[in-house]
Amino acid sequence: EEVFDVWFESGAAPYASYHYPFENQQEFEHAFPADFIAEGIDQTRGWFYTLHVEASSLFDEPAFRNAVVSGWVVAADGQKLSKKLKNYTPVDEVFDHYGADTLRYFMATSPVVNGEDVRFSTDYLRDVQRNVFGTLWNTRKFLQMYADVDGWAPPTELQEPTQENLLDAWILSRLNQVIEEVTEYADNYQIQKAVIPITDLIDDLSNWYVRRSRRRFWRAGGEDDADKQAAYQTLHYVLVRTCQLMAPWAPFMSDYIYREFRGNDMPASVHLTDWPESKGKDKQVLQDMATTRKILSTGLDQRAQAGVKVRQPLAKVTLDKHAGNSDWPSAFEDIVREELNVKDIDYTKKGKEIRVDVDTEITPQLKREGLARDVIRQVQQLRKQSGLEVDDRIQLWLTTEDAELQQAIGEHADTIRNETLANQLHTEGETRHTVDLEGAQLHMALQKDSTT
Repeated sequence: EEVFDVWFESGAAPYASYHYPFENQQEFEHAFPADFIAEGIDQTRGWFYTLHVEASSLFDEPAFRNAVVSGWVVAADGQKLSKKLKNYTPVDEVFDHYGADTLRYFMATSPVVNGEDVRFSTDYLRDVQRNVFGTLWNTRKFLQMYADVDGWAPPTELQEPTQENLLDAWILSRLNQVIEEVTEYADNYQIQKAVIPITDLIDDLSNWYVRRSRRRFWRAGGEDDADKQAAYQTLHYVLVRTCQLMAPWAPFMSDYIYREFRGNDMPASVHLTDWPESKGKDKQVLQDMATTRKILSTGLDQRAQAGVKVRQPLAKVTLDKHAGNSDWPSAFEDIVREELNVKDIDYTKKGKEIRVDVDTEITPQLKREGLARDVIRQVQQLRKQSGLEVDDRIQLWLTTEDAELQQAIGEHADTIRNETLANQLHTEGETRHTVDLEGAQLHMALQKDSTT
């Protein structure tokens, strides 16, 4: 006696669930064939197969248009997960230590969503937690901290800000570029390709836009206030849009951050908002910034090979005309000067390849300026250790017996005061902290100053 394969009933699910053709004909025709199906790769010979066989026999068409197929999760050494071997971390412990979002995001960015196997280790979750969610959280803290200091409040509605500052124009273009990429891949059920660009955007937002924009947030009220407001609006807009992009893949943190920064007229949850749409991108700005960062990567490598720390100012960098561009907006040149910590940029015409040549010779004057930068860094660390707020003004004492360090402090006293928010810089008096700067002893003390 012949019998049907046991998967026959599962293959009939699209019809049985509607009791078709006996009723619900309109509902069935609206829903069939399904947009997608999601199951493990072992269903290739089971459910996927019988669904298609029965649909092809009855309607001469497939049962579904797309398949989201997951592979197998295996141990870090490639072995099958086993209770006997105890070669995996229990899921409840994973949730307690790393959170559901971290596990979900790790899976979404792994080959497992492409029907391939993925090796699982909590080390991978630790990386995702630090590099993705930690970075996003720190960006959120940065905006919240300065918003509290300045009394800045989010706009009632979410609208793309105007773009007068180069960094604003770039990050908004990057955002719109990522929106386009994520939307395209998600529409085509390519989950891994849809999520990875969000990771890159978070890194760009924190480690490039925020880092390059810090001074804009530091400015006191009335000091180029329009640019400061533009920085607030841009960071807020990009952060909220990023939460919208992350919502399907990290629903908890994205909603938490969204709720913190939503305007009064915005939906109560990120999961109630519409999917973001690209407002267009400036391809030239994106290309110029990519070239700039490539130049910086090469230049910083040259500094590292020469053993010259980034805080040490240098005289110049020479760029081939194909590496830099004399038609660049001056802001791109400013970025190169500041990031490579050079005084000037020279252009040559040597060839078609990108050429970068950092002059690593350190003159006595440059060395003293480098020492002043080291002093600023040490004072900033002392401010942090003393529990000061970012906008607290201080009285600062700096003493040393080293003649070169004394000269460096004297020559760059104004810069030291401005960078450390010191109302006064004293070179005599009692100090409490001592640090070593290239063999010279620097003695420091500071206290909060309530005067302005």
